[in-house]
Amino acid sequence: MIPGYLDSRRGDVRTILAALDRSDYESIRELGHKMSGTGAGYGFARITAIGEAIETAAKQEDAAGIRSRTAELSSYIAQVEVVY
Repeated sequence: MIPGYLDSRRGDVRTILAALDRSDYESIRELGHKMSGTGAGYGFARITAIGEAIETAAKQEDAAGIRSRTAELSSYIAQVEVVY
């Protein structure tokens, strides 16, 4: 389940950036909200925190904040090692 969850978050990074290009802050807010609700449940408190920050930035239409937090999410996911 964890690899699938992380793959979904990778997809969210692409979706957020595409939505940002369209100034679709509502879609970004929804994705941030989803991450903030699911991250800790999968053992990723940092994803929860990043999701909360993305949601807040989207509410404020803060494109730079969204880009920064999305880059942080991407970097964090790249560092996660799943051990089987």
